Parts: sequence; C-alpha cells; structure tokens
Amino acid sequence: MAMQQLVATGAAAPTASTSTHFVGDKVKSLCFLKDANDEASNELLPLPLLATGGWDDGQSNAVSVLLPVVATADELALRLERGSPTRPVELRAVARAPHDGDVNALRFVSSSNQNLLFSASSTGAVTAFQVASAADTQTQALAISRVGAESLPPLAFRDAATCLDVCVTTSAGDATVVAASAGGDLAWLRLQGAGAAASVVTSLENKDSSRLPIHAVKVLTPPRDSVVATVGAAPGGQLRLWDATANQRYPVLTASAPPKTAALTSLETHPTRPELLITGGDDGSVAFWDQRRLDAPFRVDAHHDRAVRALLLHRTSPRLLFSASDDASVRCWHFEPSTRSAVEYDRHTAVHVAPVAQSFLPWNALDLHAASDSLIAGSDAQSLLLVRHASRLRV
Repeated sequence: MAMQQLVATGAAAPTASTSTHFVGDKVKSLCFLKDANDEASNELLPLPLLATGGWDDGQSNAVSVLLPVVATADELALRLERGSPTRPVELRAVARAPHDGDVNALRFVSSSNQNLLFSASSTGAVTAFQVASAADTQTQALAISRVGAESLPPLAFRDAATCLDVCVTTSAGDATVVAASAGGDLAWLRLQGAGAAASVVTSLENKDSSRLPIHAVKVLTPPRDSVVATVGAAPGGQLRLWDATANQRYPVLTASAPPKTAALTSLETHPTRPELLITGGDDGSVAFWDQRRLDAPFRVDAHHDRAVRALLLHRTSPRLLFSASDDASVRCWHFEPSTRSAVEYDRHTAVHVAPVAQSFLPWNALDLHAASDSLIAGSDAQSLLLVRHASRLRV
C-alpha cells in the first residue's frame, strides 16, 4: 500500500500538531510521568512531565525529567510579531540524575504516596528513582533521586536489563514492576506498601540453553500481574506467554513469528481486548495475534524497511496505531471503522499508513498520555517528537 500524506482533521475540534525538540542525549527510552507534576505545574499545564533515558554516552548516561511548557495564544502572537520561533510547546529541563549504563527502558508508577521512576540498565540493574519536590524550590521545582536498597529490594540480572512494564494491582496503590533481560530471565518486583520489608522480588530464570534476549514484556491481565507476554529472538519461540503462578520454569504458551528466523523486537496490547497482541519484527513487519490461536498471526503488514522498535495503540482511540523504527520513521496506522462499534484488525480491514516524522537516525521509543491526547517519541538524533491531539491525526 502506498504511503499517504498525513493531515490533521476537524475545523472546530483541536487539530493535531507536531514539534521536534533537541534534548542533547540519544533517547532510547521515555515515558510520561502522569500526575507527578502537581507542584511544578501551576499555570504551565496542560501537559504532564516526561522522562527520557539516554544511551551510548559512556559514563555520562542520565535520566532527565522535562516539563512541556505550552504557550498561550497571546504569547504566540507576540512571538510572531517579533519574528521569533512560534512553536506552541517548549520543553524545559527540570531535573537530571546520572545513570549507570544505557537506559534501556523507563516506566513510571505512583505507589504508597511515592512517584517512582524505574529504569532498566545495560549493567543488568533495575533502578528506582523518586520524583519529588526539590529541597530548594528557589532554584528548581523538582528533584530526582535514586531510591536505596533500604527502601526497595535490589533487582539485578546477570545480563543487561532490556525492558519493563508496570501494573497497579490494588485500589490502595500497590503495584508490580515486571522486568526482563538479555539472557531471557524475568523478574517481578511487587511494591506492597512502604518499605523494603513489604516489597517482594519473584524471579523466573530462563531454562533455555540459548539464553537469547527478551526485547519487550507486557502484563496481560491487570490488575493480575502474574501473566505476561514476551517477545525476543528465540528460534521457534519469539512470542511467549508466562504465568509465574503456574510454571516458574517454562512459558505456558509459545508461538513463532513469520518467518521463523525473524526476531520480534516490540510488543503491544489492546486497552479493551485482552486476547489481542501486536508484535513488531526486525524485518520491519507488524503482526496481529489472537492469544486463543497462537499457531500463526491472523494479519501481517510491512510498512517499515527495518526493525520496529516500538508499537503503541492509542488507549482511547484504538483505531490508531503508532510505530517507531530503525528506518528513521514514526508512522501512524489508521484502521478503517467497521459497521460494528469495535475496531477490527483482521486482514480484510483497510489500513492507511503515513509518516508522522522522518529523521536520519532510528526512533527507539513511544509513549502516550491519554488525558491530554499527547504522543512522544525519542530518537538517536538526540531529539524528541511531541504530537498534541494525536487522536486527530488522519492519513
């Protein structure tokens, strides 16, 4: 299918807008911090804080917290009058913390009245950072500090920690962080109240002799946290389902990607259809799976030329799928609405795909803040893409 030009729709409704921001680090991971910016927001809302993780910078890798500052209509008009840049959003750095190793993944969770940012490191460590009001609010609004072993039990793999997912498990705010490694191991860090004594680590060691990496992990049935899906490079078992309560040695279900030699590099779940899984491959393909029939994907599309590093369904408008790839593009997939209310993804459903952003280096990560309808993407070009009103994108 030929690529089409991306446009924003709706004369009355807010239109989609995109902006690219230089951040000074190769961005391998990122995430929104949801509601962690109450003290820093004031008149600077409506967008939440976001965090980025750098890589490939020797001893200078870092986790950074950025505040999107939205310009008012009067400010934009004044900038235009003065001939200044008229970008509607600017990113302001508000906190930064050094990080040991490449930041392979970032996830944010609010648990036990703490705003915690978890990172997966190339050193094998899973590290927690606390995001809180700074001690000296005259110089900065927020601070980010490493959480010590006395507060949370240490979690480290023999190989690089590659990916993370988080799941809130109770109405009281208990949460679970699921991590995976380049050696194929899995671990669950359950945050069950304040203090390390109430937090538990459950590990599942890879029993395969190959010890090939896991590239992505997703909790499948929140708030139940024991069932997860993983994708990786294991021949004949690139897509796997695990249940830590049923079997702590082997996956409970295994599927192979087409072709069987391809590695799967990314994974996404559907917000309301737990049976649906979407995977991205190192050959640029995107496959759609039904957990009830994992003998083969029911749909495979190829709209990228190289590995698909991230996939993201819009949580409130799941007809939109976003993908980030080593081919230096971020793409928006728009699935045609069916006669039924639910979005269909079968092979007969028409899909239109168009670039949201083009670059000269890979795009590595995506995240979406549903409340503000904002999408972010990070790239090796030391830049971030910010899309406001992302659900208004059409192709």
